[in-house]
Amino acid sequence: MNITRVGVDIAKTVFHVYGVDRHDQAQWCGKYTRAKWLHAIVKRVPVGAEIGMEACATSHYWARELQARGYQVKLIAAQFVSNRSFQGVPVSACLIRRVVAGSGPPRPSTAGDLPTAR
Repeated sequence: MNITRVGVDIAKTVFHVYGVDRHDQAQWCGKYTRAKWLHAIVKRVPVGAEIGMEACATSHYWARELQARGYQVKLIAAQFVSNRSFQGVPVSACLIRRVVAGSGPPRPSTAGDLPTAR
């Protein structure tokens, strides 16, 4: 089992974890409590792997915890993972697809992108 990317769905008490290899084949799918999920990641996922999760208040805390352990963390805006039942696949799998597909390189913002007061 050689996991390269992991998607994490963060909830209040249960975290859903979904890992794929470099060929995007599912290698690991699990449901863990808040106290045990980080240990499960460290145990199964090699250091340097990409971990994606929906951006929310607690995801920033968990991103710092994972980065301190050597993982690359990608926070994904909620609008890209809002479809919770994407063909019956867990939301963590949607995160994996977002990390894989991406949206290309970020484009520089311009003054025209900013909202204006009326």
